[in-house]
Amino acid sequence: MRRLKRISFFLYSCLLFAVGFYGHYKIEQWFYPGRQTIISQNEIPFSQMQSATQAVSVPDRLRADTKLVVKNTDQVSRRQTEEIKSLPLRLIGCSRKEVEDEIRHYQDAPPLTELQQGLLRMELVSFSPQQIVVSKTYRKLQQAEAFFLQIEENRVIVYEEDSRVLYLQTAIDARTLPSGVRRQILNGWHGVSKAELEKFLVSQTET
Repeated sequence: MRRLKRISFFLYSCLLFAVGFYGHYKIEQWFYPGRQTIISQNEIPFSQMQSATQAVSVPDRLRADTKLVVKNTDQVSRRQTEEIKSLPLRLIGCSRKEVEDEIRHYQDAPPLTELQQGLLRMELVSFSPQQIVVSKTYRKLQQAEAFFLQIEENRVIVYEEDSRVLYLQTAIDARTLPSGVRRQILNGWHGVSKAELEKFLVSQTET
């Protein structure tokens, strides 16, 4: 009988403690409704917070399987074409800014084939690790019979001889030319044929 009383007293004490704890919890929720949110935020593991921070700060980079889509526009005929190419090796691992820098460098000193096709501008349209889209705008130039070369802001500029219409802005630094060629262009190199112009451009591309 005495043992039953002890057990009953123990159970009654536990019940009172549970009721008191639950009441205290409800009072805290009523007076401090935002406390649970703050606690849950503080309980986020440090490793997860660090991973999220790194995901925001590290830019996307191109992979070996990234597709390169090139959209070409002929400004004269308004004809548009699209082709899918493999990503050049030099672009693998590049960020968006690095790709934009590469495109800017390519446009400043394009290959001779691009110059002959009349490349006007080139820009990055979209960027993602899965695919990048680049647009190229061309203007097919009429074939002039003769050309006139001169130097402007240390760059070799080509004009059509008769019309003096701008034919080509090259990225050739006149300061790197042989002294004889540089002097000839400084004085105005007139009557340059298409074959002579192509030979000059190829010689400077190969150096």
